[in-house]
Amino acid sequence: MNDDIEHGDEAWERALKRALSQLPQEPAPRSLQRKLRAIPRRENFWGWLHDWRPAWVFALLALPLVLVIAVQLQRLEQKEQALAHQAVQVAQARQELVLALSYLEKANEIANRQIAQALESGLARPVTDNTVYGLQKPLEITRELQL
Repeated sequence: MNDDIEHGDEAWERALKRALSQLPQEPAPRSLQRKLRAIPRRENFWGWLHDWRPAWVFALLALPLVLVIAVQLQRLEQKEQALAHQAVQVAQARQELVLALSYLEKANEIANRQIAQALESGLARPVTDNTVYGLQKPLEITRELQL
């Protein structure tokens, strides 16, 4: 009989069909009948959705969420980098400001010393010069002083 199967003999196929037709036929269970009737409906546009596994559906629904999260994380990282760069710039500006203020303080001290020296020499010299001049001049008493 195996030889007939290998050669594809039509007589073997006819004998098989005859044997199958002689088997008693029983009606299919209702659940199987429902599933068999639903097969053509699955071929419509929405039928492909029933064939998918829930894990694939979840993965496809989660994909946009993952993409949005990735974009937001990238933006957050860029903002953090910008803030870190700004913090470095602020620290550098503070150092430069401290340096500039120390230069201004030194310049202020030098200017104060120069002003004080100019005032001392400018005020002291005329007073001493006038005193010396007044002492060397003979005493003149004017009428105003006499009164």
